[in-house]
Amino acid sequence: QQLNDDLKKEVMPMNILMMGPTGTGKTEIARRLAQMVDAPFIKCEATKYTEVGIVGQSAEESVKDLVDKSIKMERERKIEHLKAEIDEKVEHHILSRIPGSTADLDGFRKRLRDGEFDNTKIEVASFRTEGGGNPFF
Repeated sequence: QQLNDDLKKEVMPMNILMMGPTGTGKTEIARRLAQMVDAPFIKCEATKYTEVGIVGQSAEESVKDLVDKSIKMERERKIEHLKAEIDEKVEHHILSRIPGSTADLDGFRKRLRDGEFDNTKIEVASFRTEGGGNPFF
């Protein structure tokens, strides 16, 4: 509150400390904040003894859980990002296997999307990429 307006924009809080009795919604507030900024969220018990691992999770276990959650979120984000591109390529591959589709590609694409070819069998070659496949699956 004592900083000028230019510096206030640069100074951001690094942590939020919420205190209160059980059942007041602290965890739900934290969960929703994490969701709003697309950040990983885990819940762990933390006490003054956590550092030595007497009660609750150790700091290493908490960090490992956060990293695992971050990896999962990034994998889901990547899959969602690639989904449209993959769908388009699969659709093109399917259309290339249907006789006559090259003459009227847009018409056949509409028919494919409308489900007219749901019972049509086509032959598709399977292949694996080098290195054991896609690391996201």
